[in-house]
Amino acid sequence: MKKLFITLLAATALFTSCNNGGRTKLQESNDSLRTVLAEKDATITDLMGTMNIIEEGFKKINEMQGRINLAGATSEVAYADVLKSDIEAITNTLAKNKEEIAKLKKQIMSSKTASKELKTKVATLEAQLIDKSKELASMVQILADKNIYINKLDSIITDLTRANTGQELRLIEQEREINTVWYAIGTKGELKEQNILSSGEVMRENDINFNYFTKADKRELTTINTFAKRAKLLTNHPEGSYTLERNAEKQYVLTITAPDDFWSATKYLIIQVR
Repeated sequence: MKKLFITLLAATALFTSCNNGGRTKLQESNDSLRTVLAEKDATITDLMGTMNIIEEGFKKINEMQGRINLAGATSEVAYADVLKSDIEAITNTLAKNKEEIAKLKKQIMSSKTASKELKTKVATLEAQLIDKSKELASMVQILADKNIYINKLDSIITDLTRANTGQELRLIEQEREINTVWYAIGTKGELKEQNILSSGEVMRENDINFNYFTKADKRELTTINTFAKRAKLLTNHPEGSYTLERNAEKQYVLTITAPDDFWSATKYLIIQVR
């Protein structure tokens, strides 16, 4: 009986020890999961907090711009007074927003939970900063025209403009590259001579003389006068995106009616004339 009691006591102790160990492992796992979730929530909360600061800054700028426009509609004196006080506040708010956007970009880069939507939102905020900086420069010019100057304003605007101009120029260059097209007009012999036309096919040779082409922006290129009594397109362009008709001088004129469709297949246009 004594041996049975000792055996039961040992089994109970072993069961209790295993059960406590199991609880400990489960508890550790739960604590680890809570920590990960808490860190994730803290990161998202921090990101959203920074974004709210930026958006609140732009909201204040819009309100100040509204007051400036209202003053302009009332009296010249009030207009100058409101401009001077609010432009100074707008400048400081823009500078603050620039710092917060830089902070937000760093937060997103170091975060594993930042979504694509958040990154897109940052790009939108940067574009908004550029627009507001331009508007600020216009308002400052209005003051300058009235011989009204704000101390310490020039350096802040210069810093904002310098940072935004670089980004804006990159965007303009990218957009220009996307919309760049080339066209060439020539007789059959001329096109062959430039290696643009070979055995009845276009753009097949490796040593094409690209200097023969004219560079253009497809957003601005709407009509091309061939100055020829006969003309045909050698490159493929969708029907309905252009017309090729004679003018009063009986010369063929190409009119591009749907630029995006017209240039969808190729960025090169080759017209053979005679």
